Amino acid sequence: MINIGVDVGYGNTKGPTTLIGSGVKKLSMRPPILGNTVEYIGSFYTVGGSKTDIQRSKTQNEDTLILTMAILGKELRKLNLHEAEIRLGVGLPLTRIGAEREDYLTYMKKNQRLDFKLEGSRYTVFINSVDIFPQGYAGVIGKLKSFGSFTVVVDLGSWTIDILPISDGQPDLANCKSLNLGVITAINDIEESLRQKWGEEVDVA
Repeated sequence: MINIGVDVGYGNTKGPTTLIGSGVKKLSMRPPILGNTVEYIGSFYTVGGSKTDIQRSKTQNEDTLILTMAILGKELRKLNLHEAEIRLGVGLPLTRIGAEREDYLTYMKKNQRLDFKLEGSRYTVFINSVDIFPQGYAGVIGKLKSFGSFTVVVDLGSWTIDILPISDGQPDLANCKSLNLGVITAINDIEESLRQKWGEEVDVA
């Protein structure tokens, strides 16, 4: 069994060694070029690029599943595998993990066996278990002993900021916060401020 973590964020989806934009677009037919394309149950999806909307839940449509398959395929390809049993680790926002945990588990249990193609190569994945972790905390859990008596973990995402106080090595879940702010929000606000002041568009290339 292989342990693989997949963090489906608003801006990017991350695996242990891979990263793609969280945009998903369903195509009406097989594309002429299969780069960053997932084929699943007879349908084709392109992944990567910017997400067009912000979802209230990661389980409200098939985007999370498609992005998860894309990351799993890329990780297995690096291991020279096309079939594997997976122990899947995923992340949810700090303040929503309690409310969304069961929905996420149900969502993935409906898709325990995944037969799909990534960029034309076939993969078969058996998801034996799903472990859910709070976003931000998972990134520092191995470093807690090096922290002082009080530390604040701030996870800056594309559209959200997760804030988690840690006291004596233990997460203070009663005082954690998830804010609907992020890097993209800041960029948009800066661009608008400059637009109003100078009357010109900012070149962000």
